[in-house]
Amino acid sequence: MAGSAGAPVKAKARKDIWTLIKEAKDREKKAAASNNSSNNNNNNGAPSNEEAIETTLFVVGSKGAGKSSMIMRFLDRDEAPSPSVALEYTFGRRTRGVNSTKDVTHIWELAGGVFLSDLLDIPITEANIHSTTFVIVVDLADPASVLETLEGLLDKIRSRVSKILDGLEQRGSKRPKALRSYASKKYGSEHPDKDVVKLSPVPLVIVGSKYDEFKDMESEKRKLICKFLRYVAHMNGASLVFVSQKDENLVARVITPNVSHFAFRGSAIKTVAIDHNKPIVVMAGQDTLSQIGLPPSEMAKEALQKTLERVDLSKFPEPAIDAMRAQKEYVACGIGEWDLHPRCDSEELEKLRRGNDRKSKDKDALGGGLGGLVSIANSSKEKKKSKTYSRAKASQMGVA
Repeated sequence: MAGSAGAPVKAKARKDIWTLIKEAKDREKKAAASNNSSNNNNNNGAPSNEEAIETTLFVVGSKGAGKSSMIMRFLDRDEAPSPSVALEYTFGRRTRGVNSTKDVTHIWELAGGVFLSDLLDIPITEANIHSTTFVIVVDLADPASVLETLEGLLDKIRSRVSKILDGLEQRGSKRPKALRSYASKKYGSEHPDKDVVKLSPVPLVIVGSKYDEFKDMESEKRKLICKFLRYVAHMNGASLVFVSQKDENLVARVITPNVSHFAFRGSAIKTVAIDHNKPIVVMAGQDTLSQIGLPPSEMAKEALQKTLERVDLSKFPEPAIDAMRAQKEYVACGIGEWDLHPRCDSEELEKLRRGNDRKSKDKDALGGGLGGLVSIANSSKEKKKSKTYSRAKASQMGVA
């Protein structure tokens, strides 16, 4: 005690209220940063609850496939969609959380299918490529247009995205690598097709519309089209869903949560449906080539092309239409090639052939007759012209 009596005593430093407030604020910022880091790690890069979300959706696809209707349903707008012209813009907004965080999704709709796809170069930029999702809508009621629509739009999207990402990489940006890494996570290191698929760096969703009409087609045709669409979606790292605007339950169960997942980073659909007798629902990375049953080659596309070129109209007999169809096939194949078209009725085609021959002879005869009439008319005109009477000639001849 005596030894400590002479030791100096240090007075505890006092802090004013402003210093205390500043330190409290600093502690709050450090805690928030720590929480954001943990949330990002747990949510695979998803924004925290306090961070506003801003995304971009590009809705493209077949003309008249129901793109505008789908957008209106997602935005919960009770109004009849008007025909789209070129490239149209709208947006969706939602408020969430106790702090009323405002999330926004920018929605671009491209009209005209593949024809106006070059217009996509305008809104797809380096500023929004990391938050962009492409929704390709194909018309299941018109299977012949599916192949052309998918090929044209997928090529255009891949070309534009690659051009933007290449430019970012040349300037040292890390975004292209992050986008490709995030896309590969959907398939995982254990996926059997991870070395075969050509993943899109940005999310793709293929929507098959008018399922209410598609389900009434022949079973084998539906099966082949479903396999083809699953194959294209799987090879490009896209999600595939079928929908009908006339089925409220299907829209609420598939389209609304699926679009919300990409627009507002909501929960992804966990349902998987690959039966061709039901609406297809397969998210990216959930399918495999072994389940699809098609090899990773051009065989799938060739098989679909051949099937779509032969539309079975036997279920809808119409005498006039059948006759015109048979005549068209007759003209296309020519005489002596009946064996190339076993679908054509030989007796009916023979009648058409005789009728065409008769028409051809009548036409030739008529042409010859008209030619003779024309020549006679011309000769008569010449004779009449040579015998034309005039007072001048009469005066020269001395005729009063």
